[in-house]
Amino acid sequence: LVNAVESFYLFDFFVALVIDPTMTLHHVLMILMALVCKKKYCCYFVHFFGGICELSNVPLKVFNIFRILPDLKRKMPTLEKLSMLVFGLMFYVLRIGWWGYASYQLVRSAEAHIAAGMFDSQAVAVSRFGSVSLAVFTVMQVFWGYKIGRKALRMLGGKKASGKKD
Repeated sequence: LVNAVESFYLFDFFVALVIDPTMTLHHVLMILMALVCKKKYCCYFVHFFGGICELSNVPLKVFNIFRILPDLKRKMPTLEKLSMLVFGLMFYVLRIGWWGYASYQLVRSAEAHIAAGMFDSQAVAVSRFGSVSLAVFTVMQVFWGYKIGRKALRMLGGKKASGKKD
């Protein structure tokens, strides 16, 4: 699972460089985190961070197809809006709610292993890098959640989304 996620983000890193360079930090961190997730103490959490939370990417990719192909957006506006709605809901449930809980549990587990002397110095460094990266990802998730929420409120209020990119 981790190898598949690592491969996807390596590919998507180059796509991001062309389409949305602001996502490069996210992709670099995801590739590095895939390496951290190969550590034994992470195995319990890999199913979430490398799988379940990535499910929100499915409707996001559908929505991105509509961004790339405006003619398709005009032909299928309901599907475009539905993909945006499903992405937003999945993002809040998986990447804001469940993410926070799983991150806390992972860092707590790693720190317990460190305190028990179960890690050598290299594993401690990798673990601490992973904890800091999770904190960075969490801040990024909250920021994106804020942007998604603003866009949803504008849509619900009947205002057309501005030309500004959210």
